Amino acid sequence: MKLDRLVRIISVIEKIRKEPGLKYKDIAEDLEVSERTIRRDIDILGEAGLPIQNYNGLRFMSDVELPKVKFDPDEVMFLLLITNFLSRYEIDEEIPDNIYEKLKDYLPEKMIDKYKKLQKNLLIHPHNNTNDGREHIKRLKDIIESKNRVNMYYGSHSSKDLNWRMVDPYGVFFKKKAWYMVGYCHNNNEIRMFKCSRIKQLKTLPDKYEIPKGFELEEFLTDSFDLMRGEPATIAVKFTEEVAPLIEETTFNPKEKKTKKDGEIIYQITAANWRDVYSWVLSFGRKAEILEPKWLREKMLEEINDMKALYGQKIRQR
Repeated sequence: MKLDRLVRIISVIEKIRKEPGLKYKDIAEDLEVSERTIRRDIDILGEAGLPIQNYNGLRFMSDVELPKVKFDPDEVMFLLLITNFLSRYEIDEEIPDNIYEKLKDYLPEKMIDKYKKLQKNLLIHPHNNTNDGREHIKRLKDIIESKNRVNMYYGSHSSKDLNWRMVDPYGVFFKKKAWYMVGYCHNNNEIRMFKCSRIKQLKTLPDKYEIPKGFELEEFLTDSFDLMRGEPATIAVKFTEEVAPLIEETTFNPKEKKTKKDGEIIYQITAANWRDVYSWVLSFGRKAEILEPKWLREKMLEEINDMKALYGQKIRQR
């Protein structure tokens, strides 16, 4: 069976399990395939011992048990390591432990010892900020699956004010030591990014919503150089020979362009918010020079003059 078909069939199982009563049409539209394709997928599930009845919509005749899948020891080892990584983010506390207990039964004692050594040397280490909004992640995950609109009491970083916002959550992601939610904000009539640690209250509404078919979370984030959005600009930066190897070997954004010239590198990017790139360039000090646009270059010159004045004043005070 092809991988894309297997992934789709697993999605069908999950949808019917979580929302018994769905129609063939509902699932077909959600997965962007034909009803005929979904009917064939359900026939395959029936042949595999997962009988589905069509009574007031599609539903399993009994509790679902996925067919047994055979893994080789290295694959089980990989699953154990991934489980270990995920457990550090405390989203579904019990699930990683349950997976570990089930998977380790398939490994001989020597492989378990190997895993215990590996997990000490292969690490994705989370931060220790307990106020990162992770308590909302599991709820948001369920909300996105059920597609229920939410009301959230949210504190804006820019205004510092707390207010209620009606939002259609599209996705969640982890970046820069924090969890974020992307969704359509009805207060502002646009897709926005929300830091989960700033969500003070979260209320699920009975109203349903649909994620636009053209929306892709990864594409949305790619358009942002870092995290902020709102003021796009095409920027060119020249990096000196000192940091050129770092710039050359690192992908900072999938849409970036790099040109080597006399040991230096010209870096170009069209970012959804120029402030992200500006702050990044500023961190390189004299090793990075903004070439374009002219207005951003002038802003950097103003920043440098302000810094000179600040540090000159500090020196005089000593």
